Amino acid sequence: MKRWTAWLVVMLLAMAAAYARPARCQDAEPRIKVLTFNVWGIIGARQRVARARAIGEKIAALDPDVIAIEEAFERRHRRVLLQAIKDNGYKIADWRYFRNVYGSGVLFISKFPIEEAVFEPYRVIGGVANIEWLGGKGIAYLRLKTPWGPLDFFSTHAIARMTPVFDQQGNYIPGDPQEIDRLLNMYQIDRFVRAHRNPMGRSIIAAGDFNVSPEMSEYRFLVAKTGFESSFEVLHPGENPSTFSTEDVWVTDEYSRIDHIFFKNYAGGVGFWVKPVESHVAMNEKFTSPRDKREINYSDHYGLWTEFEVMTDASAITPSPEGAMPSPCKCEDCPLPIYTLSQIRLTPENYELWKNAALDEFSRAFTRHDRHDRLLIPMAQIVAAAPLADTVTVDIPPGDAARFKKDVCHDACVR
Repeated sequence: MKRWTAWLVVMLLAMAAAYARPARCQDAEPRIKVLTFNVWGIIGARQRVARARAIGEKIAALDPDVIAIEEAFERRHRRVLLQAIKDNGYKIADWRYFRNVYGSGVLFISKFPIEEAVFEPYRVIGGVANIEWLGGKGIAYLRLKTPWGPLDFFSTHAIARMTPVFDQQGNYIPGDPQEIDRLLNMYQIDRFVRAHRNPMGRSIIAAGDFNVSPEMSEYRFLVAKTGFESSFEVLHPGENPSTFSTEDVWVTDEYSRIDHIFFKNYAGGVGFWVKPVESHVAMNEKFTSPRDKREINYSDHYGLWTEFEVMTDASAITPSPEGAMPSPCKCEDCPLPIYTLSQIRLTPENYELWKNAALDEFSRAFTRHDRHDRLLIPMAQIVAAAPLADTVTVDIPPGDAARFKKDVCHDACVR
């Protein structure tokens, strides 16, 4: 009898264990809900403690699986935020804060365990007297353990634009003193993602305050260089709601949609693919301030929310664009004949050569930490011009054309 009882207990335990393992995958909803939100935790920001508590309560109510937070600089405000999330029933499996100079401000919270975390500061982030340099901004890589396999996630906060994006008539104002810094941030994002993602992985997600809006050349360069797909734009083509809006009580200038959740699918064999099925501006409501009873916003930013469907059927997924990379060419194909001191004329036949020259210029500036290389502005336009179906002209800044003409043949053609 004892032997029979023992055997029965062993069988029941084995059955329970066998059932429990797949149950996690069967019961888990095949979606990953992502929220990115800049909490405005900089020195001098208003009502940081009250807002941190309210943000935590709101995040718990939204119940995202992954949360990319920016500007969570102060430890006491992070504690308030994390405690409010927990007190309101959200189950945090893991979180990371990345310290650099003043602190980076990049906080990551997840329902999935973090298996690996790496942070890289931006190499070019304004001069040493710039508050952006003190902020220690950069990009983080986190490998998440999900029920469907590993997921490569990237979280970032890039250098801000301090001048207006639009004039009083609503027209876009191109350029600002930190445009080159931001272009080099976008270039570094691509390098970092390529260096850290699992080369056999099927997908990545990249979220944060990129500080580039669809109106800006930096945004177009980022998308062209990385092959990122915007989860919001895939679902809402032609729409462009703001995440830094004058409708927010803390904001005085409109900066458009500068917070993003990107994704990229690869023809890999590890993990899963992702498909955005819902995306919208989030955290844009107001709450009653406990200090003065005013209706205030959670931050000077709105958040962005995307739900991804977990996909394992390769036939249902189209791989994302590879992104701009150098391609082989021969010196006799040098593009100098279609180049003047003031303008480059791109054609479908010569585009690959000029793309190589543009990427070489970015590589040199990045290596030298050169935030004053104004050639990067037209070089970014070249990279973003693909796919090219007709002739496109790109202007070269006065004073830089001669140096570029001297170097371009060698740099574009010798491989």
